[in-house]
Amino acid sequence: MARDPWLPTLRSGVPAAPRVFCLPYAGGGASMFAPWAIASGGRLDICAVHLPGRESRLAEDAFTSTDTLVPVLVDRLTPHLDRPYSLFGHSMGALLAFETARELRRRGLPSPVRLFASGFRAPHLPERFPNRRALDDEAFIAELRTLAGTPDEVVADEEMMALLLPTLRADVTLCETYLHRAGDPLDVPLTVFGGANDPRVSSEELEGWHRHTRAGMELRVFPGHHFFLKPHRAAVVAAIAERLSPSR
Repeated sequence: MARDPWLPTLRSGVPAAPRVFCLPYAGGGASMFAPWAIASGGRLDICAVHLPGRESRLAEDAFTSTDTLVPVLVDRLTPHLDRPYSLFGHSMGALLAFETARELRRRGLPSPVRLFASGFRAPHLPERFPNRRALDDEAFIAELRTLAGTPDEVVADEEMMALLLPTLRADVTLCETYLHRAGDPLDVPLTVFGGANDPRVSSEELEGWHRHTRAGMELRVFPGHHFFLKPHRAAVVAAIAERLSPSR
């Protein structure tokens, strides 16, 4: 059977480890989660979601709205919800994970056993940096440097950035134009991760996630900035594995 480009790391069969569908930050691709599979040491079945417009899907247009992306994403996930699973997302990925969980509920499909939202404000709160998508290329790239999520050698490569900028702008547009629609809280436990010195997301914005679940919310703060999950990859993966442990 041909490999699904949306789920390139999905393994056939039923591994014993808990399955975690992982959604990337703006500009990120499935490869960002390759080290997670190694770090989990077999405790997790890391299933990276590979969105259009990046890495091997660079020739495809990236989505600019959750309203158009999330229904397609749920269509691709639906055949693989035959076993317990969780959703993880960082930054833009956290927003996508949340709206994916809501769309799954709307369709009457199996809900995740836990939602992990990392490095993103509670969805009902307004965007504090609403106009990055309108910046010219020079200013937009300067913004990327401040977040330290894109390697310096990539940011300095003009040809590479020319290829990546359309997707990065599309992802930023998706986040900045997101319109939260009020609805019942999820019946899904929620774990929120954040960076102690993240200039983009305050502790109050992280705490605000509590209103989106009836099943309990916990907040775990790591040292570092917006991309704290890179230097603290092992600790983040361990925290996910611990919360999905059958003995918990």
